[in-house]
Amino acid sequence: FYTRLDTQPDIPLLVAAMLAFGLGTGLAFAVTNDTVLASVPRERAGAAAAISETGMEVGGALGIAVLGSVLNGAYRGSVELPAGVPEDVRRAAEDSLAAALDAAAGLPAGAAEAVAATAREAFLTGIGVTMAVAGALLAAVAAAALYALRDVPKVIPDSAGGAHDPSADAAAPRS
Repeated sequence: FYTRLDTQPDIPLLVAAMLAFGLGTGLAFAVTNDTVLASVPRERAGAAAAISETGMEVGGALGIAVLGSVLNGAYRGSVELPAGVPEDVRRAAEDSLAAALDAAAGLPAGAAEAVAATAREAFLTGIGVTMAVAGALLAAVAAAALYALRDVPKVIPDSAGGAHDPSADAAAPRS
C-alpha cells in the first residue's frame, strides 16, 4: 500500500492500509502474548509477560531506528534539485522534507515550487523504499519464527505435570 503513495493521497487506500496494519498488529500481539504466557508455568507468567512486553518495546524502538535510517538515506539519495538553487537551500533540502519546505519558502515562486516538489517526490520515494525494506524484513522474520516455533507443542504442560490448555482458562469461572 505505502509503496504506491503519491503527492495527492488516495484516502481510501490509506484507510485500507491502516486498517490492515491495525488488524495485523492486534492479531500478532494476541498470538504472541498467548504463546509466551502458555509456554511458562503459571507462577512465572508475570515475568514472562514483562519479558514479552520489553521485547516488543525494544523491537519497536529498533524498528523505528532502522527504518528511519533507511528512509533518511533513501530521501537524501533521491533529492535532485534543479541547477541554480542556492547552496544553503540545497543543504537544507538534502537534510529533510521539513527543512526543504522551510528553505523553499524564501525563494521566488517558481524556484520554491520546484524545490518543494522535488523534496516531496524524494520523500515519497524514501517512503516506498522504506516500506519495501520493512516488507522484506517482515517476511524474513515471519519465516524465521515459523522455523523456530515448528516444534512448539499446541498444548504446553504446566509445572504440575499436566497439560495446560489456555482455552480452558477463558471458560473457567473467575472468583
